[in-house]
Amino acid sequence: MDDRSSNVSTYIGIDGGGSTTRILVQRDDESPLYFEYPISLKVRNGDFASSAEQLRTLLAGVPSERGRLSDGLSIAIGLSGMSRAEDQDMLKAAIRALPELAAAPSVHAWLHIESDATLTLKAAIPNGERGREPGILLIAGTGSVVYYQTAGGHVGRIGGWGPMLSDEGSGYRIGLRALRRYIRVLDGVYPRASAHAGLSAAIAQRLSPEEREDRLAIARRAASDPAFVASIARDVFDAAPELPGARDLIHEELVDLFVIVLSVIRSNALSVGALSVGALSGPKPYKLYLSGSIAKHPITQEAIRMSFEESDLTLVLVDDLAPCAKALEIAKELGP
Repeated sequence: MDDRSSNVSTYIGIDGGGSTTRILVQRDDESPLYFEYPISLKVRNGDFASSAEQLRTLLAGVPSERGRLSDGLSIAIGLSGMSRAEDQDMLKAAIRALPELAAAPSVHAWLHIESDATLTLKAAIPNGERGREPGILLIAGTGSVVYYQTAGGHVGRIGGWGPMLSDEGSGYRIGLRALRRYIRVLDGVYPRASAHAGLSAAIAQRLSPEEREDRLAIARRAASDPAFVASIARDVFDAAPELPGARDLIHEELVDLFVIVLSVIRSNALSVGALSVGALSGPKPYKLYLSGSIAKHPITQEAIRMSFEESDLTLVLVDDLAPCAKALEIAKELGP
């Protein structure tokens, strides 16, 4: 008998992005249960304990037999911002310090933590007959990052260093660009009846009546609440079909993101930085995997096709549940 099966009774796979947490829970051989929450487990300002406590709160609300942890618990988590081993270890320690685990030494907890981006990469690009297939993964949701994988299995990463340094084409950057234009309307740079008026009205609905004309209050909220800034991207995309200014705003932000993708496609001629000669050498067409609400949006897909019409690319949409399902698969492989 597999030792793991006698020690682990509950398996949990978690995909924790910048604004949404998806969870699959499976007990023994029962069918997995799926749960989704509009909450991020992301560790902010080094507060690992709060992230672990947030995880505890979410799992406590799962109406399964999670409470019967008489044998053990196996959790695999893909979490935004968890690319460093030391951070992963700190979060593991914080989870193991939760009362349910710390006070029950008979309950074994096996934990696996990695970034949500690498989890998505594993879920998105399949194994071929000769090993890992080559391809490019573009993730754009609250933040953004580009990964590429060669036919030889080498994985490269570009971006994903946070909104101050990267996150091109992300919900945050699109929302920030729109919010800046809203402030310019309040400043009088653009007239209130300008082409930006429709978008400004949508943004105003996300603000309290007291905030709508208070530029300092808006600035403070934007600085302290990145999820609020990213949420404005929804308004921009919703307005885009009828408002040329909104479409232009989206395309302006996507340009920087597409430059990164193009650099990977052309990497056969490069030998500097993160790219290596022949990074995507192999049979064409190359596959561009799209993950995240921004990357998969029809407007983004159309912009990609127009921008890369001369490139031999096939677009593949990554199912929203694929990373979570991959996490559950990894959880089942943990244990002694």
